[in-house]
Amino acid sequence: MPEVYTKLRSRDLAEIAIGGLIMAMPIAVTEEIWTLSEELGIGRILFVAAVSVAFIALFIRSLIYHEAPPEARRHFRRHVLAAYGIALLISAAMLFAVDRLPLISDPLLALKRTILVAVPVSFGGTTADSLLSRE
Repeated sequence: MPEVYTKLRSRDLAEIAIGGLIMAMPIAVTEEIWTLSEELGIGRILFVAAVSVAFIALFIRSLIYHEAPPEARRHFRRHVLAAYGIALLISAAMLFAVDRLPLISDPLLALKRTILVAVPVSFGGTTADSLLSRE
């Protein structure tokens, strides 16, 4: 199996993180996202997360794994989970930096805000990884 299907290199992770950071700052500092996270129920937020992961998976599948053999499925899943996990970490860090991540006083609100900010962060990170990884 070609290496592109089996390895998630540290370079890929860095590209996802940098692309995500580029998208995170403008979104994390908007009052609209903070208010929306207060107004939406957890069910809607989880739906947004699921749609986000599905789109990331489609994007990664079509750009990287479109010709992958069936045995590359577990690597594909790892790539998708890494991209979304990095997006969540970056989102939480940016919200923490601007003092909008109430982990102690309201952990549910902190989770909701993190997920909403992670949507564009995950797309930016995945896009940067796909553009910069062309070898």
